[in-house]
Amino acid sequence: MKRNKITMKWSSALLIVLFVSSTFSCGDGFLDTSNPDKLNTDNFPTSVDDIELLVNDVYGRLRSGFLDSDPQAKIGYGVSHYADQAYSDNNFDAGSQNNFNANSQNVLDVWKAHYENINKANSTLDAIEKLRSINPNLTPEMLQTLSYREGEVRFIRAFNYYYLINFFGERSVSDPSDKEKMGVPIITSVAQSLGEAQVSRNTVGEVWNFIKSDLRKAQDLLNNKTWSGSDKARIGVWAVKSFLGKAHVFTQQWDSAKLVLKDVIDNSGKSLVPYDIYRDMYINKNQFNEESIFEINFNDKQVDGNWSNATNAVTYFPILISPAYIGINDLGGEEAGCNGFCNFIIHDKSIQRFGWNDTTKVDYKQAAYLNYAEQVRTNQTVDPRLWVSAQLPRVDSIFVDDKEVAIGKNFGEGIRDVIGTLYGWSFRKYTLTNRSVWAGAGINIAMNLSWIRLADVYLLYAEACQNTGDNANALEYINKVKRRAYGLPVDSSSPKDYASLTATTSAPVGDILHTDPLKYERWVELFGEQGNWWFDVCRWRIGASEAAYYEKVATAPLTWDDRKYALPIPQLEINANSNMKQNPGY
Repeated sequence: MKRNKITMKWSSALLIVLFVSSTFSCGDGFLDTSNPDKLNTDNFPTSVDDIELLVNDVYGRLRSGFLDSDPQAKIGYGVSHYADQAYSDNNFDAGSQNNFNANSQNVLDVWKAHYENINKANSTLDAIEKLRSINPNLTPEMLQTLSYREGEVRFIRAFNYYYLINFFGERSVSDPSDKEKMGVPIITSVAQSLGEAQVSRNTVGEVWNFIKSDLRKAQDLLNNKTWSGSDKARIGVWAVKSFLGKAHVFTQQWDSAKLVLKDVIDNSGKSLVPYDIYRDMYINKNQFNEESIFEINFNDKQVDGNWSNATNAVTYFPILISPAYIGINDLGGEEAGCNGFCNFIIHDKSIQRFGWNDTTKVDYKQAAYLNYAEQVRTNQTVDPRLWVSAQLPRVDSIFVDDKEVAIGKNFGEGIRDVIGTLYGWSFRKYTLTNRSVWAGAGINIAMNLSWIRLADVYLLYAEACQNTGDNANALEYINKVKRRAYGLPVDSSSPKDYASLTATTSAPVGDILHTDPLKYERWVELFGEQGNWWFDVCRWRIGASEAAYYEKVATAPLTWDDRKYALPIPQLEINANSNMKQNPGY
């Protein structure tokens, strides 16, 4: 079962003009300048409170674009092959097969939403500057607040460009020449006409430089600011520095990356949380913990079970990757149930990358399977992060209708015969495990997204060290992340440590990750988190080896060509913008 979604098919160029006409026009519209009781450019904004309203809206848009429910599942989990399909239609098939075209709806949704968000950020930055210039009565405290808000908005603008350049840029930065490839348009002000919206693509290098520029300005504006209490979801200086460090890694500025990431490691006060806290921090527990540097907050209230009432304060993403369970029918027999839609299962090859090598795929009542599951957990012969990310049939359980029920094998709506030959395991990370999705509280779920945390910073720092010949520190920070996964002291050597940067990992023989601890640790540690692995695949240019490793999805064999490193520019954007060029191969 899937959700049908009505989407307004407007290009970013048209959206800019529509925003202008609906927000700042004169006459009989919403902002009628002849009526002093209605908002217009003369009477809004006039106070810091007005700016707060605009900034709150910008924050709300963090939950849209790629991180909206459909694209995050159908694109992110598809192209990364975290998931295999348990449901088939054009959008599910395109994502899982990495076979998009310029008319793909989810691709349009991502492009359109991120440019809407950038447009809103631009108008908010303009409003902040306007307030500074027109209000002579701003106190030092008010001016400081405006500086903080400007820094936060600049981070969010950079955040939106980060997703655009990683998905739509012609190339990731694998060597210096890639910086001259086609990126995405950089738009810094609200267009006043359709002609002004006819913008061409900036280069990859120009877009990354713009992202870094916004982050450096945000760093200065936030002036070492951190947040707590009711403001804990705000963007602070360590989020900015962590993001800047990631941007340096993605553009191979290794020395700059080492400097800023080590600053975060040494001075942010953050630490890796124990495994038990880490294991549960993706199931609506342990939010804003000591490891979290920035997470996208979803409100802890829900709406009723009507799609039309969904808001950007909640998400239905966990419903798409929801777990299957074993229910009991009125006659006392077993029946399949789903705490959501069960549209995706974990890909068999992903399960094997954690080190799982039991071949039982049909009857999970078998003693051999149950004994193997108990043995590998007790002896830690399978990477313990499998239990963070996955739920084992007949071993793990969730609560549905106030009853504890065993996890079952996903039944695969529409492609049941195919799913029957696969493991059919359910996701655990970012799923609802303590109540029924369909209970009276509603179908939307308040579950934060962990956008950047200290483990990510450790691995980015390790990569920067490895690329500057500092192999000892590279290995140590990779091992710190691994030690935590095995419940060991983070800062002390252990029997689980990798002995070298080419040591064997839990990934199977023949997988590119088998003898590459850095790549393996980024895959396993950040599994299922906000596009991280796909962006790594693109910048490391390992798409062909990933397709070869995963081989197929439920609906087709996997094929590869290098055009797939970039999504197509939506055809509606090409049609509306005469200066827009398509990515090669589409």
